Amino acid sequence: MPTWKKILLDGDAAPTDADYLVGTANAGLSAEIVVGTTPGGELGGIWASPTVDTIHSGSAHHAAVTLAADADTILSLSAQELGLDTQTANIVFAGPTSGGAADPTFRSLVTADLPSGTALSGIPKLIRNGTIDTVNNTTTFADATEMSFAIAADEIWAIVLHLRYNSGITPGIKIQFTQPTGSAYRIEGTGIDAAFATTIHQNSTGSLAWAGTGGNYAITLHGVVDNGANAGTVQLQFAQNTANASDTSILTETWMLAYRLA
Repeated sequence: MPTWKKILLDGDAAPTDADYLVGTANAGLSAEIVVGTTPGGELGGIWASPTVDTIHSGSAHHAAVTLAADADTILSLSAQELGLDTQTANIVFAGPTSGGAADPTFRSLVTADLPSGTALSGIPKLIRNGTIDTVNNTTTFADATEMSFAIAADEIWAIVLHLRYNSGITPGIKIQFTQPTGSAYRIEGTGIDAAFATTIHQNSTGSLAWAGTGGNYAITLHGVVDNGANAGTVQLQFAQNTANASDTSILTETWMLAYRLA
């Protein structure tokens, strides 16, 4: 025959042959386990002495997870949401460029990052002067703002420079390249001298100078930079050949092609 179980109705006594949970103690009950009535909490403690905790202590499930300070390199935190920090274009998240192991950072690629045997010779860099650079009444060299490129240790680069400038006859223009310590360059170009005659200048590490025309003029230069043990930047600089209270400018039609030879 089937076994019948009594359903407890309002006013009936609670069973005494099993443990059960209640929110508050009651003198009329004998087998209850009181857990309390804290709203919005979670069940904690042990079965015989349970509790309702307002916050999670972490001990019952896992240790607290924290983020190291350097995690801010890649992560942002807004309220409870983790996100990624914005980064500058054309950089990568990688370990150090040399030396022992260290935390990764965002940086530009270097030759050592590439797989062994990767052929880099023949990959040119085309650089355009996007702004007009101007000097006035000075023979002190200034950077041509965008006319530079990075060079690694022991690399050799060829340069083709199309230099378009505007200068009066008196100040003219002179140019040079700065490069890492221990490197050398030779550059030559065809332009005009003070007598407006075509001339060829050659120089190892010094500057080259040409006259102005009172209008726009262009010259083309070719050179080689042979770098030593120090990585760095090859930077085009310019100044007036003779200080004069007038503008000498490198124009936006100026461009440079840098080509790694070795």
